[in-house]
Amino acid sequence: WVCERGVGYGGIWDPPIGLFADGSVIAGTIDGLVRSPGEARGCTWSFAKSGLEKRTVVDVVVRPDAPNEGLVLASTGGENDAGGSTFTTEIFATIDAGRTFTALAKDFDPLFVAQTIEVAKSDPKRVYVSGSLGDEGAFYVSTDGGTTFTKHVIALVKPDERAPYIAAVSPTDAGRVYVRTGGRSSRLLVTDDGGVTFRSVFQGPPLAGFALSADGATVWVGSTEGVSRAATADFAFTKLGSVAVQCLKSVGATLYACIADPTVPYALGASSDRGATFAPVLSLAQIRGPLACAAGTEAATCAADWPALKATFDPGAATTSDAGGAVGPK
Repeated sequence: WVCERGVGYGGIWDPPIGLFADGSVIAGTIDGLVRSPGEARGCTWSFAKSGLEKRTVVDVVVRPDAPNEGLVLASTGGENDAGGSTFTTEIFATIDAGRTFTALAKDFDPLFVAQTIEVAKSDPKRVYVSGSLGDEGAFYVSTDGGTTFTKHVIALVKPDERAPYIAAVSPTDAGRVYVRTGGRSSRLLVTDDGGVTFRSVFQGPPLAGFALSADGATVWVGSTEGVSRAATADFAFTKLGSVAVQCLKSVGATLYACIADPTVPYALGASSDRGATFAPVLSLAQIRGPLACAAGTEAATCAADWPALKATFDPGAATTSDAGGAVGPK
């Protein structure tokens, strides 16, 4: 376990995180991008420079075709002459696992509120960015690797929906993109022409989970009402269960789910039957303790926070033996 302040953020901020092939990790904060090099294994964290200083990093993506390269979506707030909010949205690229960055694009609408960025696996030059623009959703498309973008509009259902979030790009078709809408209700939208047109294939409560199989043939969605599955050939969804989930991820033949149901005694589950049932993988009470780090490193500060957190994760367990007791990584 590594605490939030050990990484460089806090409060209610939910950071976007990217993991490179060399083991380096980047995380977006409201004050910039932080990085832990692979050899540090989560113990040391430092803020990136190269123009990313003091910019809010709203999303990051590691290129699926080149896992030591990635893109960072950053935003800086400001005001126009009338006192209204404006935003400078920028994209930065790295080809060395986050050691250095190069500014790519800055030609976004000043009222655009950025949310997500994704790269097509089958076409590395196809980059997508989503967010909101006034009362509508905005969907930007680049065909030159993220240097220039074309804007498209996603009509939102008001007042229930707000910004669109890119859920995935098809691994076999760069023009097919899955987008979920946020708000009091959600839709799963699909475009087959790179954002020119969208169609709704699922509607329900806020979609907190989404997964796409490696071959692009199967899709899952998850919410407080459980998990549903469909073939992407027809999007005929089947309800699989009613356990509330907060995330979904398909890896090979296994579907993982973050469980949000307080009656279920584990936080992470795995399914080997395409989401029909889940078996426990991890409960929060099983977390062993803070990462063992040398004195003076950023994550070494986490040891002092562990006893109180341990009591929250496992209220029935004694915490005296855990006070300050750090454990090494596996």
